[in-house]
Amino acid sequence: MDQRRAQWADRSQFFAISARAMRRILVDHARQHLAGKRGGRRERVNLDEETLSLDQRADLLVAVDEALSTLGEVLTAFDRAPEAEPMLREALAVRGEKHGVEDPRTLETASLLGRCLAELGRYPEGEKLLLDSYRSLRANPYAGKELPGAARRLAEYYDLRGNSAAAGRVRAAGYAPSRRAS
Repeated sequence: MDQRRAQWADRSQFFAISARAMRRILVDHARQHLAGKRGGRRERVNLDEETLSLDQRADLLVAVDEALSTLGEVLTAFDRAPEAEPMLREALAVRGEKHGVEDPRTLETASLLGRCLAELGRYPEGEKLLLDSYRSLRANPYAGKELPGAARRLAEYYDLRGNSAAAGRVRAAGYAPSRRAS
């Protein structure tokens, strides 16, 4: 992108995009370093304080990436959906790559993104994410704390859209995983 021609809506958009770019640079560097530890770049090195501190920093940056993934949830909770959307999309991509698309953490992030999109008025895309993540979590025997949140967000979406019957069905189904045999 030609940054000389960028048109920012406001300061918060500029800072959100800047923070995202800085985060990507730091996390990519940390991932490259961690891949090197696992045989990606084979070089003989002496274990000294400098090497250990770099390892610790790489682990810290990966942990920070996980922590920042929840920032989208916080922003959505405080009605800051425009800022939350790019962070939730990034978190969904990272978690999907790291844990797989059927992992409860990935599905929870998809549900959060669906709520965010609904708040932005992008109902078809939001509803699809909310419904798909809810159904997948209900079918997933490893879903725990993620399922109640996904069910609540789906019921709230249906309430928002004026479909109280669908919201009631989600609430009546309960928040426990379905007991279907696989």
